[in-house]
Amino acid sequence: SSAKKRRKVSFADESGSDDEDAADSSTENDDQEDASSDDDNDDSRYRWKENMTEKAAQAFHARSQKQRNLQFLIYGNEDDYKEEEEIEDSSEFLGELFKKVKKQENTQAEKRSWDGVETTRCGFTEADALIKDEEISNLITDCFVTGKWDEEEDAQALLEKDEELYGDFEDLEAKDKEDGQPEAEEAEDAASVEQNGEESSGRSKKLSWEEREAQLQAKREERKRKLKEAFDSEYDHEDEKTYFDELKQELGEQAQLNQKEFEDLEDERRVQFEGYRPGLYLRVELLQMPCELVENFDPSYPMILGGLLAGEGRMGYCQVRMKKHRWYQRILKSSDPLILSLGWRRFQTMPVFSTQDHNGRNRFLKYTPKHLHCNATFWGPITPQGAGFVAVQQVHEQTANFRIAATGVVLDLDRSTQIVKKLKLTGNPFKIYKKTAFIKDMFTSALEVTKFEGAALRTVSGIRGQLKKAVRAPPRCLPGNLLKTKSSSVILVFLKAWTEVPVQRFYMTLTTLLAPEEEKTRWQGMKTVGQLRAERGLHAPVSQDSLYKDPERKTFHFKPFVVPKELQKNLPYKDKPKVKSVTEGGNALERVAVVLEEPEKEKVKLVQMMRVVQKEKHRKMKEKVIQRVREHRAECRKNELKQLKRQKELKKRICKALTRMKT
Repeated sequence: SSAKKRRKVSFADESGSDDEDAADSSTENDDQEDASSDDDNDDSRYRWKENMTEKAAQAFHARSQKQRNLQFLIYGNEDDYKEEEEIEDSSEFLGELFKKVKKQENTQAEKRSWDGVETTRCGFTEADALIKDEEISNLITDCFVTGKWDEEEDAQALLEKDEELYGDFEDLEAKDKEDGQPEAEEAEDAASVEQNGEESSGRSKKLSWEEREAQLQAKREERKRKLKEAFDSEYDHEDEKTYFDELKQELGEQAQLNQKEFEDLEDERRVQFEGYRPGLYLRVELLQMPCELVENFDPSYPMILGGLLAGEGRMGYCQVRMKKHRWYQRILKSSDPLILSLGWRRFQTMPVFSTQDHNGRNRFLKYTPKHLHCNATFWGPITPQGAGFVAVQQVHEQTANFRIAATGVVLDLDRSTQIVKKLKLTGNPFKIYKKTAFIKDMFTSALEVTKFEGAALRTVSGIRGQLKKAVRAPPRCLPGNLLKTKSSSVILVFLKAWTEVPVQRFYMTLTTLLAPEEEKTRWQGMKTVGQLRAERGLHAPVSQDSLYKDPERKTFHFKPFVVPKELQKNLPYKDKPKVKSVTEGGNALERVAVVLEEPEKEKVKLVQMMRVVQKEKHRKMKEKVIQRVREHRAECRKNELKQLKRQKELKKRICKALTRMKT
């Protein structure tokens, strides 16, 4: 039965199929012999135990043949590829132009591969089963890196041959590489290569984990040391001298040589050759100085002498970048006087603040921004770019607050300014003819119109146009290229443009050093507009157009809600509108007028006179009560004063008595 079951299983490895059949036939013969022997000798029922070792070996060989080969599982059978190549080569050409593809044969070959024998198992031969573990390890050693490779297959040997043939690799991109490598380093590299080769080839000496870790640590330290030496050799040039050091040394040697040469000369003649050396006391004569400098000279105020370059004596517009100091309490306003300490000068000027947009336009700023830089333009002396300055609003010592208003640096020097601010003009068209409109109340003169020729116009409704020219009559109007509109009085035309902001040419030098000692700390230059208004009690002018006004809205009267009669008929009674007639409510217009007779008129007149008399009587009584209350309150005050006076006298007597008792 076992033999029949084995025959049902088929294997893909055709080479081992003959061995399997032989093994199966041998097992069948053994079973038949055993059966015949059992029939002949019933008494020998325990004979099946004979030759158990041989039977076990044969069964083991049969089972081992069913195991699968890994190489066959991964790479498959070579016969399949041969069949595919034969199928591809079997295609025919028709007339040496067209290729006849045998699709049917290809599909049949694919079916055979799909319906092929199961390839999940493979068998071993008897010789494979008798192989020992040591022999298996020797066979698979060459499959790993640690195995023994042939000279043609060993990677290390191939690399050495390439080095002998082509030479060592040379790094051409290295900048500061020396000509030759030290012999010690070459010997160490060769020793490391040989050591690696020995380890890869033999693996005879097995090192412990601590020894391997120690070797790795030593290699890391050696690599770190080499990197440090390379870094030091590249950046630490202690022995090398730069051009600056050589020039400095040359100047020092020349100075020592000059000192030796002029050492024996007198000071007067030595100055003629060398000039004034540092450390000498000099006497300077200043020409064209005011007499107040000599009369009000104060030794406690030191004076520093400096010189200006040839171009620093000219005047022009200076553009600076500045920032309000964060400790200064107030913000700075454009065109307010500001005292600057710039270079060798202290002067008062009127800067105009601006900021530069992304398109390069300098837009006017009325005040300095908080915590941000801004540009400032003022009229002053030409100063080199990059010079710093300090700004204050006043120099007298009467204020206890922080006085430094702003700090900054000089950016650009120019004799013209290009600071602009927004301008919006409005007007109303008084006449429209096709696409031309005559606008009034936008300009005051024809010169202003000429200045803005070509500017873009726009209405509230979105109609766009262009300013053409001024019109002589009527005055203060201009034609605009606008679309025609029916109601011209409602249209509001406005013009958006940029106008230049002038910078005042104000420059005043501070002369505090020429003032007497008592006036130096009280000097005050030009005052700001805010200070002048505060001194005179004036308020800032307010434009009436800028004030908020209450909107004048007309009351809207809604029409009465009327329900059609047809709809009222279909509505239920509770939803029908309940409207009273005009006569039911007693309309005042339809009320009957009452005409009094003479006696009734006299009665009504008498009642009115009595009411007037009563009102007058009540008024007089009310005045008397008010007068009486006032007199009563005055009398109460007098009584209170008298009572307070008596209390004070009583307290005095008591205090005197107490003091006498104590004494």
